[in-house]
Amino acid sequence: MADNEQVEKWISEFEATGEQTVRDNINFRGALMGGEEKLSTALTWLRNRERRREEEVTAALNYIRWTFWVTVAAAVFVIGTFAVVIVVLVLHR
Repeated sequence: MADNEQVEKWISEFEATGEQTVRDNINFRGALMGGEEKLSTALTWLRNRERRREEEVTAALNYIRWTFWVTVAAAVFVIGTFAVVIVVLVLHR
């Protein structure tokens, strides 16, 4: 079993080389230099990165959805205000 210091070293190595390189090393070479523990750590690291990316995408989509509905509400407000102003001006004559 690798100690925490070794795992942190591997994670630093993964972050320095990047996700795609780590994934390619696993897919094309079948494993990473360093044995099963390093492979297990790499797979866990990749899953965590993927989860984080999915959370970021979900947050971005929620923000876009929220922005869209705020824009729709603002447009409805402007159109309603414009309609009220027109009605008041027409009735005032």
